[in-house]
Amino acid sequence: MNAKLNELKRRFNSVEMFTISSLNTQKRHKLSTRYSVKEQVKWIAFDDLPTFGNRPSLFQWDEGNEDSHATRYTNYIRNDFLDADYLNGYEVKDVHANEHYWKTQFLQGTTDVVVFEQIGALMEQDVTILAFELKKEIVGNDENQAIGELLAANLMSSKRPVVLLTDLYNSHYFFWLGQTESTHTVTVHGTSFMEIHKAATFARLILVPNKLLRRNAASKIGDWSDDLAYDDDIGNLDDFEDEMGPEERASWVMTKKLRKWLPLVPPRFRYCDPTRDPPLPPIGMYS
Repeated sequence: MNAKLNELKRRFNSVEMFTISSLNTQKRHKLSTRYSVKEQVKWIAFDDLPTFGNRPSLFQWDEGNEDSHATRYTNYIRNDFLDADYLNGYEVKDVHANEHYWKTQFLQGTTDVVVFEQIGALMEQDVTILAFELKKEIVGNDENQAIGELLAANLMSSKRPVVLLTDLYNSHYFFWLGQTESTHTVTVHGTSFMEIHKAATFARLILVPNKLLRRNAASKIGDWSDDLAYDDDIGNLDDFEDEMGPEERASWVMTKKLRKWLPLVPPRFRYCDPTRDPPLPPIGMYS
C-alpha cells in the first residue's frame, strides 16, 4: 500500500506546472498539446471596423518598468481606453502583483489589468471578460505569454474572456478561443490593430456589443464575410433559390455566410438578431 501511495505522490509531483510569464515556444507547444489547443493562431482582419466613442489619447510611458506605471495605466484603461461611460456593471482592476491570479492544475501566473462583471461572484476570475497584458515594447515571446493567459483565463472564467496584448500606443493584439473544430481541438483566433481608436472600439464591443453592432451589422458583416464560401445547404433551400424574391435571397445568402463567420469572432459579438430593438441576448460561442 505504501509503495502505491509513494508512486502516486511521485507522479503528482512530477506533473509540470507552467508559469505564464516564462512561457517560451517549447513550453507553449507542451501546453497546447495538454489542453488540445491548436498552436497556430488564426488571424482575422477587421479593417473596416467603424469606431465609436471617444478617441483615446496615446499612453505615455515614463522611465521604469511596466509595473511602476500600474496606477496610471489602470486609470487610463478605465477612463480613456475603454471609456467609463461603457463600463456600467463592470470593474477594472490592477492585478499585476498577484502572482497566482490565474491558477489551474497545470498553469499559473497573472496579467496586468482585468475587466470583470460586478455580479457578486465568489471569485472575480469566474466572471472576467477582458484581460490586458501591457508592454512598453512588444517582442516575439510576448505572444506566448498572452496565449498562456488566455488559456488560464478561459479555464477559470465562464465568460470566455479575451486577452489584449498591447503597448497602449500602436500595437494591439486581441486573442480569444474559437469554436471547437472537432471533439478534441480548439483554435486560438486573433486580430490586431495599429490605430488605437479601432483597438479601443474592439475592446468596447466585447463589453457592450449592441451599441455599434445593431447599427452597422447589415453592411459591415457583409463586408467582412464577402470572401467566405457559402455554408452547406440550410433546410434544402438551395432547391428554391429561383423562387425567392431579392430580399429573401439576400437574407438566405447572408445566413449561410454568417454560419461560417460567427465562430471566428469573440463570443459577445454574437447576436440572434442584431437589428432587433431591444436586441436579443448574445449567443455564447460554446452554446
